[in-house]
Amino acid sequence: MIRKNILKGCMALLAMTLLFAQGAMADEKGNKAEGTKAKSKSVLIVGLNDNVKSNYFYNKMIAEETGISADSVSAIYNRVIAQNIVEAAQKKHLPMTTLTACGGAGDVVDDIRLVGENEDRHSDLSLVPETEWRETLDKAGAEYALVLNQHYLKWNEEQLRTLFHIVCYSVYDADKNEVYRGNTYFSSMYLITPQEMAKSCKKSTAKIVSNMLKHIEL
Repeated sequence: MIRKNILKGCMALLAMTLLFAQGAMADEKGNKAEGTKAKSKSVLIVGLNDNVKSNYFYNKMIAEETGISADSVSAIYNRVIAQNIVEAAQKKHLPMTTLTACGGAGDVVDDIRLVGENEDRHSDLSLVPETEWRETLDKAGAEYALVLNQHYLKWNEEQLRTLFHIVCYSVYDADKNEVYRGNTYFSSMYLITPQEMAKSCKKSTAKIVSNMLKHIEL
């Protein structure tokens, strides 16, 4: 009888120990999940003004062929590419937002210069005040900024009359340090509408997200 009571007591003690252990493991997992969530970094997409260039087409031609008003060409190109980047980032669980979504950027965009030539042009933040840059990222809740430097429409008659849509971009941290610069492209046989562009650029914008994730600290 005494042995049975001792055995029951040991079993009860073992059951309580297992319950406490399970609870501790659950708390540890919860803490890790919260820590991961707290450490996740958001990225702000910045589209520059007048950043659609070409070796053949000028804005009026682009407007006539695509149905975009001439004074909105850059804004529309930025928006289409940015929307696709946001969608691609969601699949990678990377939070991203745009200047439009967070209420604009003041004079930051106006202070960003483009340097270089043709499809190799890239952004220069030397004229952007550090406080203004940080305030812009803070307002968006972002740790990094993805700057859409340029959309270069390269017409090539030698390769079956192909139009290459080259997207040049840079990634900056909150201290204005460029942590990555790259470009990607998609092609078409002619100038395409924003709707067609949104479909054609999906692989290219997904590549932008993949490359960016290799160079930012999450």
